Order: sequence, then C-alpha cells, then structure tokens
Amino acid sequence: MKTMVVSDLDGTLLNSDSVLSEFTVNAINSLVSRGVNFSYATARSLNSAMLLTERLELNFPVIIYNGACIKNPSSGEIIEIQGLDCVQVDSVRETFEQFGISPLVYTFLDG
Repeated sequence: MKTMVVSDLDGTLLNSDSVLSEFTVNAINSLVSRGVNFSYATARSLNSAMLLTERLELNFPVIIYNGACIKNPSSGEIIEIQGLDCVQVDSVRETFEQFGISPLVYTFLDG
C-alpha cells in the first residue's frame, strides 16, 4: 500500500524563522526516497512556497491558494483549480460590501 503525507507549510513544516530546518528537509527527502508521496498545503502561491521548499525532493502535486489550486511543483502545470463563477463572485462581493470587508483576492486570468 502506498503512503501519502500532506502537511501544512506555515506553522507546521516551517520553523519559527519561517524556514525549513535541515532536520525537516532530511526527514522529508528520506521519506520520498523510500517511496512515500509527500505534498504540502498552503495559502501561499507556488512561487512563494517554492522559495521556501526548493530543497525538498517533491514527488507529488502541491495544494496552494488555500486549496483553490493544485499544481505540479516541477512544471507549474495546473492539475485542478476551484474557482467561483460570476454569480458566486457577485454574491460574495455584495456580502463583503454589506459588512465593510475588504478581501484579499487571488485571480487566474488566461491561465
């Protein structure tokens, strides 16, 4: 049976200095070399996350933008994307405006 490990990045894999410790890098790379599928989930973009995880030998797609997108970290290929349609966007926008909320919004335009 194949084993898969998915971890949060900030506050879990990253230490208090927001970096991967040598121990963590070695542990994850050791798991991957033994056939374990490893991935992480983060609110970050792939580019932002890759700056911190470049020493990991990733062998599985990663979950980014708070779960809105799954990408292959090697190629940048989008595996899955979960977005909002126009009706949903309008509903969310109206609700935010009603309560005076200014959201942080990620968008994908033309891929």
